[in-house]
Amino acid sequence: LADRFAALEDFSAAETERVIREVIEELDVKAGVIINGMRTAVTGQLKGAGMFEILEILGRQRVVDRLRRVVQFFT
Repeated sequence: LADRFAALEDFSAAETERVIREVIEELDVKAGVIINGMRTAVTGQLKGAGMFEILEILGRQRVVDRLRRVVQFFT
């Protein structure tokens, strides 16, 4: 997801949702698995405002950095 987000020209809530839904379909997992994991990785919280809106507010670079940091931590 970090690489896909980094490549987006339009880092809007709608575009991040589109990318996440593509990944959900490709991986054939439930939406909550990706969206809830993403929320925890990006915000450190289990609940909160709309995930796609949060991504837009935080901005591409901050989101990509946080996702890469989480991946690095667990690998």
